[in-house]
Amino acid sequence: MQKFFTDKPKLFECNISVDGANLNETKARLVLELPNNRNLLFHGNVDANGKCEVLIPALKELNECEGDVLLEVIAESTYFESWKDKFKLEATKKVHVEVFTPEKEVIVENKTTPQVEVITESVEETNKNKIWGGFKQYINENRININRVIKNETAFYNLLHDYKKNKKATKDDIIIIVEELKKVAKSNQIKDLLKS
Repeated sequence: MQKFFTDKPKLFECNISVDGANLNETKARLVLELPNNRNLLFHGNVDANGKCEVLIPALKELNECEGDVLLEVIAESTYFESWKDKFKLEATKKVHVEVFTPEKEVIVENKTTPQVEVITESVEETNKNKIWGGFKQYINENRININRVIKNETAFYNLLHDYKKNKKATKDDIIIIVEELKKVAKSNQIKDLLKS
């Protein structure tokens, strides 16, 4: 069973081999068949070695559920339903609250305590900023038209694939870059991205 998440993206990876067709002209799509006859379709990339990658974003607008997931492969205009499995959509973070009602009256003392504000970045946030800064530098050094990339899904996936290959980026690095690009695209700060 595959797991996908409502609160974090996931990179689905597999290897594809095609007999009698060129891998360079092969496309892949991952389909999540949801309850109530709804489907979600995600396009993936297939490289010359047959490695397929499909980035599934955080599915925040959906509730936890189960269904079928299938991989569709299109090789030189021929459609194949090449793989099928069950999936579960869930949150990675959950909060459970248990409220206790005190039997006796609770006495609360009011004390004045100094307020302390810590202004240090976490290691995780520092690493995230380093990865994002490296990606922005890569865009500027290679004179990549980020407007075209954000609007074109194929160009977007190709940019991520090239960056991952050239800079030896990890899956987690790519997920951070995708989340930051979404923020930039939503806030229409593309020009600011190119300046920094």
